[in-house]
Amino acid sequence: MYKIILKSFNYLEEFAKLEIKTILNQEFTQIDKETFEIQAKDEKELTQITYNLVFYSRCFDGIYLKENENKQTKYQSLEKVEIDYKNTAIKVYDLIGDILIERNYKINEDENYLSHFLVNYCAYKLELHKEEKIFSIIDPMAELGDIIIETSLFQPRKPLYIQEKNTLPIYKEFKIMPPMPKPIKDKSKYQALVLEDSQFKKLRENINEASQKVRISKYEMDWLDVKFHKNDFDYAITFLPEFDDEDCPGESDEFLKEFLYQTEFICKKRICLISQEEISLKYAEKYELNLIDKTEIEVDEEPFIIYIFEPTLDENKKTKPKKSINN
Repeated sequence: MYKIILKSFNYLEEFAKLEIKTILNQEFTQIDKETFEIQAKDEKELTQITYNLVFYSRCFDGIYLKENENKQTKYQSLEKVEIDYKNTAIKVYDLIGDILIERNYKINEDENYLSHFLVNYCAYKLELHKEEKIFSIIDPMAELGDIIIETSLFQPRKPLYIQEKNTLPIYKEFKIMPPMPKPIKDKSKYQALVLEDSQFKKLRENINEASQKVRISKYEMDWLDVKFHKNDFDYAITFLPEFDDEDCPGESDEFLKEFLYQTEFICKKRICLISQEEISLKYAEKYELNLIDKTEIEVDEEPFIIYIFEPTLDENKKTKPKKSINN
């Protein structure tokens, strides 16, 4: 019998438990908000569990093997590391290395890099995991694709790290290769908008590296109601960029106003806004967007606030809905 220790993050606790149940169909023991323990009966099951997590998990950044206390087993290829476990630091074997920390499709990055764990948290908050049919999603400020690529990988769940399968420490140790995931045909529609030519090229390179289908347009956000029809998209998600109030006074407020105005028109299900500061809700109220969730989390020691809005149905609005320019 083997004991596997899974490490996640405090803010992903609810969804980490969901992934253990849905991806692994396993019972588990929760040690703390970010640590879970499951059991495998033999090396084959241990390998299968590990690979399933590596391919499909979006919540775990560490998969470890607790040394068997009943016999002196020596693992030659596994790196031994120290983690906190039941409030006590113990030595465990790292089954995957640091492969879950990075995304290899990110051949282009900039200072506005967002953690893929943060993006997947937002995907769960949007309840994309509950989608069973084709849906559409747009990021009006895609930049280099941290949000739109990770969202396209999320649902239906795409397998990750296929190319690196033979380099995992667990494979080097046990030489057991579980069945490889089958390609998933994804017909959901993903749209990314950028403002600059340089962003377009770099975003396209990242999307191609991730082997995802995302339509990219160079378009300004305040023309979305011209480019698209009413309710063309199910979801919108973006990261609120930082503005220098001294150099650009009022620009942050204007961006928020335009984002909520445009996405209320083109989206019919939910809108997610990621910010590092509190935002005013006056425009959400003005455009009759209902704030259904607001969560403050810390990722890589940086604070983030996640806002989830839901548009009001036209028949329930206090003000008469505007007509689509495209109609």
